[in-house]
Parts: sequence; structure tokens; C-alpha cells
Amino acid sequence: MTNGKADEGKTPTEGFLARIKELAWLGTAVAAIVTAVWAATTYLNDKRLEYVKTFSEKQIALSFETAETVANLLTAETQDAWDTHVAKFRNLYWGPLVLVESAKVEAAMFELCKQMSDTPDFGQRNSLRDKVFGVSAAIREQIRERNAYDWRIDLPTLTYQRLGQEASHSKSGMGPGC
Repeated sequence: MTNGKADEGKTPTEGFLARIKELAWLGTAVAAIVTAVWAATTYLNDKRLEYVKTFSEKQIALSFETAETVANLLTAETQDAWDTHVAKFRNLYWGPLVLVESAKVEAAMFELCKQMSDTPDFGQRNSLRDKVFGVSAAIREQIRERNAYDWRIDLPTLTYQRLGQEASHSKSGMGPGC
């Protein structure tokens, strides 16, 4: 083979079989490469789906926790319970909800926070009713939208810069009241 005359002295059948062996080796190499690419793609896709599932589970849990927390602002029966729910609301508002809330949920939470700053008294908690309903409606809409898109994570949408909206409802404009 090295001198280009490898087929000299071979019968046509032997030459044909030698070519088949070469092609079989090439086919095996191609199959191994295709299998490796398929395995890597499957692995990466499985990891992506695992991440999306984990993120979605966290997002839905935070949504339910937020809805329950804002509802508890209205249904608190004692000043201590009210204070506990206000603290939990503030924690969600400034903390984990920031990572998963839609713009509508953010705006509704801001409005509730602003109303709470204007009406910080336990005895006036019923004045929060419309704002609490607004948060619940925004969360319901967020869940509906996410469900319509199979809970795919769109981080740019979730973490977009709200340029030009700072004065209207950005959390950075809130004072220490919330």
C-alpha cells in the first residue's frame, strides 16, 4: 500500500475485500463521532431541562408564597401577625422575588408597598385590599404567561433594565418604609 501498488498480485475479490475493510473502519469512526455528539447533546439538553425545572419550581413556589403573604396582610388577626407578614412581604419584595417577578408583578408589589408606607397601621389594613388583589392578579397573569410558554426561562426578560421607568415604580425609589 505504501508504494501505490498494493493491489498488484491480488485477485479482484481480495482488492474488493480490502476496500470494504477500509470503508468499514471509516464507517466505524464516523459512527463513533456521531454517537459522541449525540451523547454530548443529550447530556447538555438533560442538564438544561433539569435547570429549567428547578428554576420553574422555585418561581412557582415564590409566586404562591407571595400570594399567600399579601393575602395574610389583610387577614392578620393581631398586630404581631401583621408585623410578621409585613416583614415577610418586605423580604420577598427586596429579596428572592426580584429574581423571578415579571414587570407586572413588580409594579403591583411596588404599588402595595407604597400603599403600606402610606397606611402602615394594622387597623387600616383593609385599605390595602385593592393593592393586594392587584398583586394576586399580576401573579396569576405571570403564571398564565409562563404556562403558555411551557415555563421556559427567558432571563433577559426577567432581568431586563427598566430604563425610563425608574420614577414610576422602580424599587430604587422606595425609602426605608418598605
